Amino acid sequence: MTSSPGLRKDVSLILLDIALAVLAVLLLNHYNIQLSKSDDLIVGMLVCGLFILLEIFWLVSRMDEGERAAEQLWLIEHPFEQTLHNIRVHYKTMAERFYGDHDLFKDYFDRRLAETEEVIQAAAIHHELEVKDYHFRNTDLVLDAFRGDDTQLLRYVWIIGPGEDLFDEKWQHYCSQIEEAAKSGEIKEVRALLVLKTTLTKEHPIVKTLAGYYEFSNGFAYRLIDETRYQLQKIDNRLEAEYIDFGIYGQRYIYLTKSYGSVIAGKWCKDAEDIKRYTDFFDIVWNSRSASKLARNSVSPATLLELFNLKW
Repeated sequence: MTSSPGLRKDVSLILLDIALAVLAVLLLNHYNIQLSKSDDLIVGMLVCGLFILLEIFWLVSRMDEGERAAEQLWLIEHPFEQTLHNIRVHYKTMAERFYGDHDLFKDYFDRRLAETEEVIQAAAIHHELEVKDYHFRNTDLVLDAFRGDDTQLLRYVWIIGPGEDLFDEKWQHYCSQIEEAAKSGEIKEVRALLVLKTTLTKEHPIVKTLAGYYEFSNGFAYRLIDETRYQLQKIDNRLEAEYIDFGIYGQRYIYLTKSYGSVIAGKWCKDAEDIKRYTDFFDIVWNSRSASKLARNSVSPATLLELFNLKW
């Protein structure tokens, strides 16, 4: 039977404490300080207890050092915690020059921090994130969600109307990233539901060019549906009217568009029930008789660059 190194170390420390206690009694006797046997025992126990207390203090101090080292490691390994730490340090430095509770700098940063706290709280509780332009400027981060996703399937709705810009700079960047991800295999399939506004027909040259791109591009599929029937489907399935369109990223995210323009506003959501609800709706419309494709021999292959150059 073998003993662990830790146990041997503990026994050695106890024996050392006892030896020091006996040595202390012997020293008292050596200098002719006469004590009774009971007093010798008490002195020995006190000396032994003193050394044990010193060892406990030393161990506690080592534990504190270990905790501080672990905290520093956390700060290094977790950028968010490092950011919070930096905010505390800089805010404290700034606070030394506040002109009281109504300092302009204090009011500004207190408001900003309170807003950030509300955003983080909403994301933690409701699994939602209200954003502006984040959908397009950070496409790489969104596409990374497909890695490890079981479906690797991107579904999105695109509402198209005559006279409206087909591809602004943000949409071009987004579509380029999507095509690259599909070619690399990060996305297994892209399904585009093209919703045509009432004055736009399936036989329009631009619609046929778009259809040709989706028809002949590997990893892409499409359906066409007129806006009136699409909106009726939304009502029947009780989808929120405030969102213009949406994109579903596997089983992990859904993006709901609130407005377009110079700033694109919307909401990201990670709630499993919402993702399933919109996925079910998309699949219902996709497989309905109202949604269809053009005959393959009626469209021609098109590149993304050709789509970018389309004009009404």
